[in-house]
Amino acid sequence: MTTAVEPAAPGRPAAEPIGRATWILVAIALVPLVVATVRLLTSLGSGFHATGDNALNELVMRDIGSHAVLTGPFSRGSWSHPGPLFFYVSWPVYRLAGANSTAMLIDALVINGLAIGVMITMAKRWGGLLLAGTVAVACGALVVTLPSGFLANPWNPYVTVLPFGAFVLAAWAATCGDRLGLALAVFIGSFCVQDHIGYAPIVLPLLVWCAWRVFRDRRSNGLTGLWWAIATAAVVWFPPVLDQLTRHPGNFHAIGSYFTHPDGPKHTIEQGLRIVAAQFTMHADWLRGFGGANPYTAEPFSAAGALPVPLLLLPFGAALVTAFVTRARRRVDFLLGIALLIPLVFGVGAVAQTIGALYEYRLRWVWVLAALTVAFTVAVLARAVMPRLPRPSARIAGGGLLVGVLTLSAVACVHIASIEPPIHHRADQVRDLSDQVIRNLPSGRGDVVIKTDTSFLANADLPGVILNLERASIPVRQRYDYPTQLIYGKHRIHRGGPIRARLILTSDTVIETVASLPGARRIAYVGDFNPRQRAAAVQRLAALQAAGAKPFSPAVLDAKRRINALAVFFVPATSF
Repeated sequence: MTTAVEPAAPGRPAAEPIGRATWILVAIALVPLVVATVRLLTSLGSGFHATGDNALNELVMRDIGSHAVLTGPFSRGSWSHPGPLFFYVSWPVYRLAGANSTAMLIDALVINGLAIGVMITMAKRWGGLLLAGTVAVACGALVVTLPSGFLANPWNPYVTVLPFGAFVLAAWAATCGDRLGLALAVFIGSFCVQDHIGYAPIVLPLLVWCAWRVFRDRRSNGLTGLWWAIATAAVVWFPPVLDQLTRHPGNFHAIGSYFTHPDGPKHTIEQGLRIVAAQFTMHADWLRGFGGANPYTAEPFSAAGALPVPLLLLPFGAALVTAFVTRARRRVDFLLGIALLIPLVFGVGAVAQTIGALYEYRLRWVWVLAALTVAFTVAVLARAVMPRLPRPSARIAGGGLLVGVLTLSAVACVHIASIEPPIHHRADQVRDLSDQVIRNLPSGRGDVVIKTDTSFLANADLPGVILNLERASIPVRQRYDYPTQLIYGKHRIHRGGPIRARLILTSDTVIETVASLPGARRIAYVGDFNPRQRAAAVQRLAALQAAGAKPFSPAVLDAKRRINALAVFFVPATSF
């Protein structure tokens, strides 16, 4: 977390030593994450098996060391997120923590803990103890208001949120003269962009400004920081560049095609303003907890309706003016204000350019940006006011911040003590389904070739089934098509040879369709209701629909809930 800095030149801000007080702040802020780690290790052990996107990412993690991992998490039908930095950063902890799905959760906690540590230490190094305290309070507020399982979820839209905050403060540190700050910003910014491309429009502008500042100050600061940043970028972007050069079409080409020929509508600047402004109101999600999303669109309620009144931007504006006026004496404050303003402005455009629905899980980066903006505002205005107050005011302010950090940490420990693994009910069902498949597989050698009925739920749970079978040392393969090879890798495609079993994973109402195939035989089933109850619900749903019942009527919804199930069938070659 500590980066090197050269001696201060005339007119250049000097870094402060981190000191014991800073480490105490960091330790207090990280206590809830330690509590979460202990709870997960003691309550789950190796018994949790991920499903969905997290299972798919764990399959990629297991490939490191035996297969080339050159791109990021899979995103859409023909492309993945830009790079694999998340996998390589997470791999050591994954192996040390047991190389299982619980280890993936610990990975997420470690990454978020490092992000919090970077934010607090960078704030102290260049902004002093007052800024470090306000940033620690902001981090504590986020830990409390984010869902209890958020920080332990390795899903790429989640595990990039706090690192984005660390990126902003690392970029700011580089503009203050931190010799390795730009390299750190390049590394963390690349982590965010490679893991989720939605960060590109807010990371790149800040990096460009940061690099320009470092280059402009080269006479006093030298170019060491710039060269370290270039070397860092070369290393972390080598795998996706190699993918582009060795595969046709490369992932960069596929990403470019998707964004130049989008498969859904984009949005408006007004919607971008609504999303950003909503986190600067007095009832912002990062202050009061997630207010929910539209159940039909999964978009935050702020995406529609009247423009929220961003009252918290008024003191931020006052802090920017104060930092500008005092920039000759405290240039670091003004530079931090600019470092926060750039992603705020470009974030509006990033939201407007989002393709498809504005799912709320894509937008949590606004939370951390708003929290840091308020932390900056409080620190700058307090620093301007305190000299005019009685002498004990500084101690009172420091004590208040310490009490705030301690209180938020205690509340967060209670909040996070109820932590559960992501979609654990579904994951337990997929594990049970996989165990049935393993028990009922015929003896013999060869690949187990599996496909789905192409429904959303079956496709979402297929990675969990494959992961569980691979854990049992069963070679699982799929039929070739380009998206499947992109998602699971060439080594999971059946290329000929003996086949031990052909399986179809199916869900919900499609179960009856697959069951009617000639020679199909069900070998595994999981659901909240047994097959007989479920069959009765299927007949009831058909009768309701024939009678013209409304799609969201209680009777229809209850029937659909009872139908929800997963099943795996043996099928002959003629039906595959």
